[in-house]
Amino acid sequence: MARPPAQGPQGTHQPAGCWRIFVDPPSSMSEQEKRQRKPAIGYTRTSSAANLGEGKDSVPRQRQAIQAYANRAGYKIIAWFDDPAVQGDDTIDCRPGFAAALEKIAGNGVRTIIVETANRFARDLMVQEAGYSRLRADGIDLIAADKPDSFTDDSPTAVLVRQILGAVAQFDKAMTVAKLRGARERKRRTGVKVEGCGCSCCTWQGHAIGHCL
Repeated sequence: MARPPAQGPQGTHQPAGCWRIFVDPPSSMSEQEKRQRKPAIGYTRTSSAANLGEGKDSVPRQRQAIQAYANRAGYKIIAWFDDPAVQGDDTIDCRPGFAAALEKIAGNGVRTIIVETANRFARDLMVQEAGYSRLRADGIDLIAADKPDSFTDDSPTAVLVRQILGAVAQFDKAMTVAKLRGARERKRRTGVKVEGCGCSCCTWQGHAIGHCL
């Protein structure tokens, strides 16, 4: 009995005895490479509710840019956090989505957050620098997909802002110590025994703990 002709794609016939083999295109990365990728969190922000909903591309565009950078740079996005209708000059403490991202990081050890651009993190330079300084103090890297060195910029303006923030933090600490010392001195004058002298070993985050006396 004659063997029926082989069927090719879309019903076309191939010569008897011929085989057509279809091979999936090679993956851009191996499974081992995928496992070795560093974990990261993707963060998006939209300033207005008008940019949300069906047919709006703000969040999808941001996620696409973040994912593309992650693929190139060797990161794996393990979670996404969004702040819809949040202004760019709102501090990170006022953002539910970013707060949730920090909570997630605290529990899983991830140390990288990726945003589409620096102004998606914050449009106000002071807010941006303050937020970045706080993340850096907690050992968290913040990366802008379009310009990965955005938050390590050493332009004169960025340096000035960082210096101002450092000076403000130092002033605030000095004022706290002075207030605590003044309060203790007033109590001592009334005959009340007060522990702690106001030095750095006697205070922690503005609270007297009294190691010296």
